[in-house]
Amino acid sequence: MEDGFAASRLFSQGYSYTYDDVIFLPHYIDFPTDAVSLSTSLSRNIRLSIPCVASPMDTVSEAYMAAAMAALGGIAIVHSNCTSAQQASIIRHAKSLHIPIAPSVAFASPQDVLPAAPQGRYVFVTESGTLPSKLVGYVDCENLKGEEVKIFDHMRDCKSVESVPWNYDLGKIEAILEEKKSDFVVLERDGEVVNVLIKEDLERLKGYPKLGAGTVGADGEWMVGAALGTRESDKERLEHVVKAGANVLVLDSSQGNSIYQIEMIKYIKKTYPQLDVIGGNVVTMSQAQNLIQAGVDALRVGMGSGSICTTQEVCAVGRGQATAVYKVSSIAAQHGVPVIADGGISNSGHIVKALVLGASTVMMGSFLAGSTEAPGAYEYKNGQRVKKYRGMGSLEAMTKGSDQRYLGDTAKLKIAQGVVGAVADKGSVLKFVPYTMQAVKQGFQDLGASSLPMAHDLLRSGTLRLEVRTGAAQVEGGIHGAEKGTGLAPFFGKFKSMRTVSKEGDSLFMEYKILEKSTNKFHQGNILGEGGFGCVYKAQFDDGSYAAVKKLNCTSQDAEKEFENEVDLLCRFKHSNIISLLGYSSENETRFIVYELMQNGSLETQLHGPSHGSSLTWHRRMKIALDTARGLEYLHEHCSPPVIHRDLKSSNILLDSDFNAKLSDFGLAVSDAAQNKNNLKLSGTLGYVAPEYLLDGKLTDKSDVYAFGVVLLELLLGRKPVEKLAPAQCQSIVTWAMPQLTDRSKLPNIVDPVIRNTMDLKHLYQVAAVAVLCVQPEPSYRPLITDVLHSLIPLVPMELGGTLRLTTQPPALAPAPAAADP
Repeated sequence: MEDGFAASRLFSQGYSYTYDDVIFLPHYIDFPTDAVSLSTSLSRNIRLSIPCVASPMDTVSEAYMAAAMAALGGIAIVHSNCTSAQQASIIRHAKSLHIPIAPSVAFASPQDVLPAAPQGRYVFVTESGTLPSKLVGYVDCENLKGEEVKIFDHMRDCKSVESVPWNYDLGKIEAILEEKKSDFVVLERDGEVVNVLIKEDLERLKGYPKLGAGTVGADGEWMVGAALGTRESDKERLEHVVKAGANVLVLDSSQGNSIYQIEMIKYIKKTYPQLDVIGGNVVTMSQAQNLIQAGVDALRVGMGSGSICTTQEVCAVGRGQATAVYKVSSIAAQHGVPVIADGGISNSGHIVKALVLGASTVMMGSFLAGSTEAPGAYEYKNGQRVKKYRGMGSLEAMTKGSDQRYLGDTAKLKIAQGVVGAVADKGSVLKFVPYTMQAVKQGFQDLGASSLPMAHDLLRSGTLRLEVRTGAAQVEGGIHGAEKGTGLAPFFGKFKSMRTVSKEGDSLFMEYKILEKSTNKFHQGNILGEGGFGCVYKAQFDDGSYAAVKKLNCTSQDAEKEFENEVDLLCRFKHSNIISLLGYSSENETRFIVYELMQNGSLETQLHGPSHGSSLTWHRRMKIALDTARGLEYLHEHCSPPVIHRDLKSSNILLDSDFNAKLSDFGLAVSDAAQNKNNLKLSGTLGYVAPEYLLDGKLTDKSDVYAFGVVLLELLLGRKPVEKLAPAQCQSIVTWAMPQLTDRSKLPNIVDPVIRNTMDLKHLYQVAAVAVLCVQPEPSYRPLITDVLHSLIPLVPMELGGTLRLTTQPPALAPAPAAADP
């Protein structure tokens, strides 16, 4: 009995297959996912912990990408689309980034002009305007008046700047920031600044998945690769990058089977025999054989398969990537030469296919472009935050210098073999690459291979079988009949129900009698508020402590599910802006959730209750917005899997005695993965529900961002999310406010009278702009909550958790009376 085809038969039919054309059949599993090892060889003498290589493209691989990839256990190849001195500087910089995080502060030279709306509070001034370079000073943008100014005129000296050696570890830097009460610390090497870190950067790093074994050289520094061409002038570049510490060399050519590359391989192996050389690109066995005989230590496979490469269309030359990887790997394995699958990678399934078909590593361009570590500044295109991404065969890149990769002549007409585009913001590779690798491990487990060598053996022996997929099969195998979520969605598992009821052995389980006594038998006078399935009561225990007790009538299946979901999630959450679970209980069909008592009740009560927001000053409102954004960022960015609140509203934002805000009521919350897999019932509160969710049931983290925008409008305008105009007619705050929010002459007149004329107009305009972006009808136009968070931090005074330095003493904040709603 035999299913499918052996690879040797499938790839000898005369067809050129891509990754999407073929599918592996599952094999026998006798090991857990954690037992899968992705350790592999980049080249003859270099080992990696993960099979990931960042492509030598000028919109992908520079210093921050190189450091981050090495920290993850992979490697990056620094591009050569610059002068040899610049490339050497990038390599040295990457090796100096002991803490592999891209800074969130800006850099400039003394001659630069500061824009009217700089990104972030600080701009650090170096001699060159970039890193690494000597630090000249810095500019604190907080007290500038929102107009273009010369940096030199506002630059402060470096006397008060805290600086530490480049190789200080995270713990030491955190201790210095705490001890010195400083906002930032400068890392230096050989008299030059190599990085500047602020507190938020360190918190961000701690929120990423734990890093494994990094790719470190004998000198204890990150291993970094360097790309170079095959011209005579590249021999001089070779000297520069070797002196800078390059650990491996990549001959960067779209067609590697040339006399020029063969001669360069021989020259490098003779001049620097200790260095591994990666040749390519090739797609046939005969091409590979020529370069192997010349002495290469690894081969790059791929021609025209990149997402923005057009070589196959323009030059009519190339090969389907799945076929190319299999064929070249077959000959390379006989000589012990590892293969790098270069191009065509857009998801974890492609990585699995490339590796099982014979590759030892995969080289990624578009997959990593748009990340925090990729070169270039973010910009907004149609409301979406993007970074530029271009093929090295595009006219734009060749004009800058990459024409030698395509064997071009600088003095002659250039033919484009690539295009220029933009890719959406992906966040940090330190976050999404580990999730991708976990998905790859799951793929290997399904194939019954616990390592790359085992997968290769199973393929060559014919044990692993493949089939060709029809177009309809490819559609069926993808996401269909539902909203296509993020590229990470398939990697995340779903929450498993805790089945929490009647778990008397659990330390969080509380006896019903204790709750009954502490609430005076749930007396009406102790009611703090009401929800969909019951009331919330104030409880006082025998030791004098207080709590809030949510009583749920769980006669319906929906109520039972919400109870289990909320307890399950609150047991997992650990964040200062998420309500703390104290316990839970069960009595017949009634369930109880016990959480900390919030003395100032809900934001809804404070804004729309009897006090009408009188206790909420401008700065308090900004702090509440910042706290809420921090809570949402924790759910979206730091929970694994990510969580969508689904019912964010002012009544679910609770305020303690100091007006610190915490998110509550997680009965409707879902994981990012679960929302793509389960048929969720449409739920939420009118006025806060995002239009795409209301109309089509499409739920993403941007749905929470929309609800946050509505809350921000409530804080700004003092209006309810929905106002009744007549018995059968209502108007949402978004519909009413949008035409006026973008008109600076009208905006001050619609602000809540309680705070009108109490804030800096520049800050008012900034908050209004953030709110407008958050409530955009098209979800892709809305910002990530992380971007919202960083926009709000400079608007909140330092004593309230932001970075705003108040030039004058603010009015005394009178203590507010405790409200009734928790």
